[in-house]
Amino acid sequence: MSRPAKARKLTLAECIDELGDVRGELKRLDQRESELRAEILKHRKGEGVGERFAFVISSAARWNLDLARIKQELGEDWVSARSRLSTITTIRVTPRLMPRAVTDAGAA
Repeated sequence: MSRPAKARKLTLAECIDELGDVRGELKRLDQRESELRAEILKHRKGEGVGERFAFVISSAARWNLDLARIKQELGEDWVSARSRLSTITTIRVTPRLMPRAVTDAGAA
């Protein structure tokens, strides 16, 4: 989904609508990526090539901490003294419910 070059600055409403469209497309693409990834993994090959891309499968170990258990065992103060607080900004985009068009019959 390519966008033509900007001819003008978008209005806030246009930005909101386009962000919603982009997020919908990303969701669809994430699903497709998951399907393709699963298909590639079925072949049980560590690497392969297509016409335009190549792939290599690798694995790595990852540690995950159980924060609730750490707080329980070491205490909230101990965890807080060794933690950093970060602020993130989130934009939640939801589809709007469009009002039904009023028909001539409905207007009477």
